Amino acid sequence: MAGKDNIISAYEMFAKNGGLKHLHLAMPTLLPSPDMENIVCHDFPVLQVVISGVVPFWVADTSGRVSHFKLRVGDGYFSLPKGWNARTYDTERTMLQINFRKDRHQYALSHWQPKKRPCSLGAWREISASALTPSKHLLEAMERLAEMEVPQEDLLKAATSAGDSLLHLSRLELLTPQIYGGTRQHARWRQLVAYLEDSWHRPLQRTDLARELRITPDHVSRLFRQFSGESFSRYLTRLRIRHSKYLLSTGKWSVKEVANRCGFTDSSYFVKVFKRQMGYTPGQEGCSANFRS
Repeated sequence: MAGKDNIISAYEMFAKNGGLKHLHLAMPTLLPSPDMENIVCHDFPVLQVVISGVVPFWVADTSGRVSHFKLRVGDGYFSLPKGWNARTYDTERTMLQINFRKDRHQYALSHWQPKKRPCSLGAWREISASALTPSKHLLEAMERLAEMEVPQEDLLKAATSAGDSLLHLSRLELLTPQIYGGTRQHARWRQLVAYLEDSWHRPLQRTDLARELRITPDHVSRLFRQFSGESFSRYLTRLRIRHSKYLLSTGKWSVKEVANRCGFTDSSYFVKVFKRQMGYTPGQEGCSANFRS
């Protein structure tokens, strides 16, 4: 239960420091600019708050512009499905993230230190969404709120209030005994997936995941074969290709730039792998049209 306890402690620390003061909304309405790095996009709503440190941060906001913030303790963001954000990794920070997937909600407490390994996953927990009707309703309200045509200041005040309620409710849900998954092996697998979702664009080896979860590299390989039916390298490559499709669909980066942003050091190898998986080359005109395939 240490993971759960660490996350609850993070909640308590956040509340002790004054709770949620400002919540920014990440919208899917505007594409990122070509000079941005470390772009993250999810298919599900995400709520993330700063427990300690500072996070340089970019989002497409509700006004239809790309806004730059420095998220500090008490700040957070709520990303709508397909909403994106970009951040730098040159500052130390600890963040609490909640992924609101359809069948489960995932809680991750992560810590970043510059010049050290990509990300330290301090705690990880999942709960089934079957018992989460109240938070589902609040999530729906957050999405409707983002669509309202009201002054930006009023919208962000309302979003911060709703986000604070969502934080409190998600904490209560975490305290319930219905833990998603059932087995320790499945829990470890979900930790691996969460780590890759955060670090896919950086240089990664099987040993990095093993060190993070305090298991052996062979154990990492067994988990990938058991739960995904493929090797670690194949899974990571497929994840990178999926993200590369989004970047390519914007038309703002060259194939070589997309390859570099997605963790491929050799653009020729990227083109070869992309064509093998997708059936067409990254530079073909049909790439954007096939983005959602």
